[in-house]
Amino acid sequence: MKIAHSLPTHAKVRFLSIGLITITLLGFATTLSAQEITSENNKKLKAALEKYPEADANKDGVLTLSEAQAFQNANQREGSGSDAATTRTPSANTKKGDKSDLAINIPPELEQEIIEGYPEMDINGDQKISLEELNEKGDKSARKKHGISGDLSGKIQAVVNRNNYLEKLAQSVAGTKKKMKALGYEVEFGIKYKDSGQDTTYIDFVYPKKKVYKRAPVFFYVHGGAYRTGTRGNVFGESLEAVVSQLSENGIAVATIGYRLTGKLDDVRMTDLSEDIQDALRYMAKHRDTYGIDPERFITMGKSAGSSLALLSALCPHDHLPGAVMGPGTQHTVIGNVSFFGGTTFSAPEVIGSSTDNSTKNSLFPPKGDLSTEEIVRLTSPDLFFTSDSPPILVFSGEYDGDLVKHGRYLKKLGQKTGVEVTYHEIKNAGHGFGDSTAHGELSMTNDEANAIVVEHILRWVKVSQ
Repeated sequence: MKIAHSLPTHAKVRFLSIGLITITLLGFATTLSAQEITSENNKKLKAALEKYPEADANKDGVLTLSEAQAFQNANQREGSGSDAATTRTPSANTKKGDKSDLAINIPPELEQEIIEGYPEMDINGDQKISLEELNEKGDKSARKKHGISGDLSGKIQAVVNRNNYLEKLAQSVAGTKKKMKALGYEVEFGIKYKDSGQDTTYIDFVYPKKKVYKRAPVFFYVHGGAYRTGTRGNVFGESLEAVVSQLSENGIAVATIGYRLTGKLDDVRMTDLSEDIQDALRYMAKHRDTYGIDPERFITMGKSAGSSLALLSALCPHDHLPGAVMGPGTQHTVIGNVSFFGGTTFSAPEVIGSSTDNSTKNSLFPPKGDLSTEEIVRLTSPDLFFTSDSPPILVFSGEYDGDLVKHGRYLKKLGQKTGVEVTYHEIKNAGHGFGDSTAHGELSMTNDEANAIVVEHILRWVKVSQ
C-alpha cells in the first residue's frame, strides 16, 4: 500500500518489508534540515529502532537517518531474489520494470471512511492508514472488538485481502526472477502497459532462447482467478514450465499479462478487464521494434477466468474496446487461441446456466456509466465475435466442471457451424483443472499430455502463418 503522508517538500516515504513486518523510513531527495533527523526527534525512526535495534550500527542507542538507510539497503540486497524478502516500494535505483504489483492504493474516500468509522485504526493520528496500522488493526478480531461490522468491515477486509495478495505476489516475483535466471532465460519483468488505478496492469516478457525468426511470434498468457485474484506469474509455475521452455527453444517469445481485478476496492466491469487485455496486445504491437516481435503472429491462451478474456482477444478486432493504447502501430493479428477450463459465452442462456448467470452478472455486469448490462455482455461475450474467419482454437474442458463443460462443447459446435478449426478435448473424470479431484476415477489426460498438445498446435499455427 503506498500512502502519501504529509511530509516536507524535500521528503518522501519509503516502506521496507522484511517478511510480514513493515517499517517506515524517511528518505530525503536533496539535503537534510539543519537539525539531524534521529530516533530522538522522529517518531518513525524511534519505532524503527524499537523493532530493529540491529539497525543502530554504532550501538549508541540512537538511530540516525543514515543508519536507517544503510540498514534498509543491506536488507534489500540480502532479499534480492529471495522468496522470504519483499520490497514493497522499490528505491530510486530499482531497474525499470521491477516495480510491478508491489504497491496498493486505498481510494481517498475509502481511507477517510475507515478513519471516521474506525478511528482506532489510525494509530499515529496522521489521518492516513499505513501498512503497519493495517497489519495491527485491520484483522477481523480487532474489528470485532471495536464493533466494526457490515459494509465498512467488508471494505477493510478488502484492503487486508489486497495487501495480503500483493505481499504474496511480491514474494512470488522475487522467487521467479531467481528461477528464470537460473534456467537461462532473459526476462523483462513489470512492463507497464497502462495506468489503470491498480498496480496490476503489467506484462512480463520472456525473450526466446533461440533466434529462429527475424521477428519472434508471441505467446500471450492470461491468468485465471475468478477475476478477483491470481497473478501473471502463474505462467512460470510447474504446470506450464514445459510450454514456456519448448516455445522459447523454438524461437517464440512468451508474454504474461496482468489485468485489473474485481473487489470492493475497485469499480470494474468485464469491459474493463477485457479492455486491459486488448491494451496489452496493442502495447506490445506498438513496441514491436523494442522487443523484436511480429505483431501479425500473436497467440493467446487463458486458464479458467483468463480463458474467456484470452478467447475474446483472439476473436475481436484489434481496436475493439478502445482504451489507453490506441492509434498507429497497435494493429495485430491473433493466429490461434488455447482455452483451458473457461467460459466462452455470457450471452447464451442454454450454456451459462442460472447460477453462473447470476453470479457473473452480479459482480461484473451491472450498468456502469453509459453501458447497460446488455451492452457489457454484447461487448465481452466471446461467442458473439465468432465468424468463419476466426483463428483456430484449442479447447480443454473437464467432464465434471459444472456449467463450464457446456462452454467447451458450445465452442466446438460453433466451429462445426462455421468451418473454423476448433479442436476440443473433454478430459474424462476431470473437474476444474488437472489437480481438481472429483472422485470419479483416473483422468483421461495428464497435464503433461495437454501441454504437449498445446505446443504442437502453436508450432503448427506459427508455421502455417509464415
